[in-house]
Amino acid sequence: MNVVLATDNNFVQHCCVTITSILCNNADVDIYIITEGLSQNNEQLLRAQVESLNGRFHLAFVDKAVIAKLPMPRSAAQHISPATYYRLFVTELLPESVDKLIYLDCDIVVRGGLGDYWNIDISNRPLAAAYQQNSWATNTYKGRKSSYERLDMDGAVGYFNAGSLLINLKYWRENNVQDKLLSFLASHYDCIISHDQDILNGCFYKEVLPISNIWNFRYPMPPDYYGTQFIDKHYIRELTEQAVIVHYVNRPKPWEYACKHIYTKEYYKYLDKTPFAGWRPKFNWHCVYYYQVRPILVDIKHFFDRVFKTGYYDPKNY
Repeated sequence: MNVVLATDNNFVQHCCVTITSILCNNADVDIYIITEGLSQNNEQLLRAQVESLNGRFHLAFVDKAVIAKLPMPRSAAQHISPATYYRLFVTELLPESVDKLIYLDCDIVVRGGLGDYWNIDISNRPLAAAYQQNSWATNTYKGRKSSYERLDMDGAVGYFNAGSLLINLKYWRENNVQDKLLSFLASHYDCIISHDQDILNGCFYKEVLPISNIWNFRYPMPPDYYGTQFIDKHYIRELTEQAVIVHYVNRPKPWEYACKHIYTKEYYKYLDKTPFAGWRPKFNWHCVYYYQVRPILVDIKHFFDRVFKTGYYDPKNY
């Protein structure tokens, strides 16, 4: 099994946690780390962690000059770095012997075996991925364009999350996918908001194989999360319990003070099996305000918007 992650020096702790969670639950795994460069200490730390858990460690370097030209909007969340684009270059970064891979972001914990994910048939597909909630694709709040419109996704039925992907690298090589991705970027440069995720959706929204969100569980998960298909609360509860790949896609992340994610303890379970064992976030007033107090104030504002029909609030957009 080939698992690919991307990191820089700023995300090594979280990358190490993701790696540890993978190898504690899976055997016979090749771990490929894509990076623009790591300090010698961080490279040795990751290598030692992989090998101590019986994985095989590989390092691949991406061209900094190329990455520097890719769009990083000023509005990008603080936890987003240029490393998010690395997965677009897997065809040239990985050896020819690798014809299939699982790509995972480093804000992820794996809770179980990945064998069923790895064995999904994508022989005639570029990739498999799990859809986001509808709002990511259809939201026109405050007059903004929907993702479907912004990315020319005519006839799309969903917008997938790129944090967990099963990629058919053989297909990518045979169909010059990297060139297609960069061509799409060039033609939509000013429209890109969600970085490489926008690019992958714009290129593959008709060809992606939709898969269960147990392979990319994001919390909270509203009832309309899965394309245009309504999923009831009972099924969402089942997904929550059965989640194999937990993706901490929203802030606060588990390593930020005030995180209330239902799987925060999973992060620390694996963190304490790494050289970062015992680390915990310090009290932070900003996190308390932004992630605990501010949401209450926003809810109060929305309540009065609904009552007095003022402001921009429209329940269809939430």
